[in-house]
Amino acid sequence: MAEAEERHRRYGGPLNAYKLWLGSAARAQAEAADAAFRVGADLGPAQGLPISIKDVFGLRGTPTYCGTPRALPEKYEAEGPLVAGLRRQLAVFSGKSHTVPFAFGVVGTNRHWGTPRNPWDASAHRASGGSSSGAGVSLWEGSCVWALGSDSGGSCRSPAALTGCVGLRTSKGRWPAGGTPALSPTLDTPGLLARSVEDLIVGFAAIDPMVESLHAFLSKATERSLSALRVGVPENHFFDECGPDVAETVRRALQELETRGVTLVSLPFPEAADAAQWMANGGVNVPEGYALIHSEFPEWIETLDDSVWSRLSTYGAIDAQEYLKRMREIQPLRTRAHARIEHLDAIATPTTRLTAPRLDEVEELEAYRQRNMAIGRNLMLMNLWDFPSITLPVGKDPNGMPIGLQLSTRSGSDEALLAIAYAVERTLGTPRQLLGSPPLAA
Repeated sequence: MAEAEERHRRYGGPLNAYKLWLGSAARAQAEAADAAFRVGADLGPAQGLPISIKDVFGLRGTPTYCGTPRALPEKYEAEGPLVAGLRRQLAVFSGKSHTVPFAFGVVGTNRHWGTPRNPWDASAHRASGGSSSGAGVSLWEGSCVWALGSDSGGSCRSPAALTGCVGLRTSKGRWPAGGTPALSPTLDTPGLLARSVEDLIVGFAAIDPMVESLHAFLSKATERSLSALRVGVPENHFFDECGPDVAETVRRALQELETRGVTLVSLPFPEAADAAQWMANGGVNVPEGYALIHSEFPEWIETLDDSVWSRLSTYGAIDAQEYLKRMREIQPLRTRAHARIEHLDAIATPTTRLTAPRLDEVEELEAYRQRNMAIGRNLMLMNLWDFPSITLPVGKDPNGMPIGLQLSTRSGSDEALLAIAYAVERTLGTPRQLLGSPPLAA
């Protein structure tokens, strides 16, 4: 923890990853973990390791702001099963990381608390992705090993992709819900970020209630080879209208994997356009968030950024009949998407169509909307289809901003996805090997 504190002291101010830094409490947790180790007590893989917690999760003794200017009611300080499980292992909570207000937006801006600074550009303040906007920054700051986030439309994978980390969206129901405001009960799921797939696999094992043996899980997750792996590359939608070098960099990475034994399968994906339009019109996550804020947090509405409230108010106010209609549409959309990839081990796409924008590029509301949609377009479909999905970096754009490769597969196949991602990382390199060190946290 001493190294984490020193890194935070050096880089924490300019990077602004944390809403709340828990220095003294974290030191006490680290000392307790060390004392347990000294008497031979091993309480789990997370023991003594620092993890940042997105400020939507309840953390005992600390207020939850959920990215807003006002603390939420005290009941939202209660810890859910994920945080409680980490506490039982004597994990070290480094702090509560920043989020977009009510976790609504994948660019990562927050006008009240300030937008965390993407560490890959020393000359301009760029966004770090959202809504778990402090998560990836906290990792490169060096103050944590893992970053706990949530993902209802890309909120773990966007910050991971834009800051050059690894980020996972778990299958719905794989990790227990609770301990956060129910912003989108239908699509939201916890997720995790780390500085490598290998680190993420250990973090997954620490959190996952289905992992009984760490050794057995790690052995299985790291034994997959690239040979005989069939990866679908969508012909439409996912590679369209990408920013400079994004599609080309992802395709080069896939070609390298092909030379190492992966079979790339060109994949027509007509279901993507319909699903994207369904999500762009609000899906169910926007109405669910709108309803929760109106019922639980009406006093917070006037404090919200225009970038958040404009979309919620435009697409969220639907009647019960329309909401039920959309809920009925979800399963057919999922069934068709799962059928499309049933003969494949995974599909591969750019994680985001754009890399991290400068803040001056998203100041105007319409410019923000366009970039938010461009960043989220490939992400949100995986939530709708309930594909577990992971992003890992494969290069940089001309401005030195990270570019992410997104791997996704069938619901419930989280372990298989991690094994594939680890095999890919072994071949292409870790984020540090591929990208180097960010100039603002070298």
